[in-house]
Amino acid sequence: MEKSNNQTSIENFEPNVLASFSYLIPPLTGIIFFLIEKKSKFIKFHALQSIFFGVLAYVLATLVSNLKILYIGYFLQPLVSFFIFGTWLFLMWKAYQYEEYELPYLGKIAHDQLDKPTQKPQA
Repeated sequence: MEKSNNQTSIENFEPNVLASFSYLIPPLTGIIFFLIEKKSKFIKFHALQSIFFGVLAYVLATLVSNLKILYIGYFLQPLVSFFIFGTWLFLMWKAYQYEEYELPYLGKIAHDQLDKPTQKPQA
């Protein structure tokens, strides 16, 4: 019979692997890892940045898709798609390398959110 311990399966992974996993399907996996992770600021940073990156990627893709009305969208779509894909791979690689690479603006916002002191309501 196998011994039962209080360790969850997520604790069996290295932090760099979990941080990389937070980018798998942004922003969905970012939200999941942000809510699950309680200790590691490294994982929470990458999860939060994944959320912001996923939302921005969705907004950019939608904007470019809507620009097809003006025909410029047909030119921009491959460029934006390549940029999003390349950035996605780069972020996963940096997380796997134990680096807290900050995307311009989004990374700073993610760090600011994590460093914000939590206030408890006064009774």
